[in-house]
Amino acid sequence: MTELKHLKKSIFKIHTLFGSGSGFYYAPLGIIITNYHVVEGVKEVSIEDYQKNKSLGKVVLVNPEKDIAFLKRDIEYDAPEYVEIVPDAEVSQQDVVFALGYPYGMDFTITRGIISNPRQLMNGKRYIQTDAAINP
Repeated sequence: MTELKHLKKSIFKIHTLFGSGSGFYYAPLGIIITNYHVVEGVKEVSIEDYQKNKSLGKVVLVNPEKDIAFLKRDIEYDAPEYVEIVPDAEVSQQDVVFALGYPYGMDFTITRGIISNPRQLMNGKRYIQTDAAINP
């Protein structure tokens, strides 16, 4: 897991009037990606980095159906490390996965698990099911 610690600089705590959540920096677009349910009902958020520096962020795009939201910080962020998105990545049952973030608004954590089912069907949608501990 030590190889994942460098990603800590790219994982952010997102604060809203209603609670907090986690997001990750995606450098090619200069955005922070989080879940829609984290920013639902707000247009501005407070974004906190791993050193507890806070900046203002704006919700620029949401997709409630896919539970995803894109945020833009008011200040530029130059991260040497960022989370890479691999759209065509093949995942298989029992692949090792990690969950990184700020559960319950606490300090940064990493949990480990496996892919339980790479194509779990629920309500007509396919999900990747894992057993990695993911806290609210």
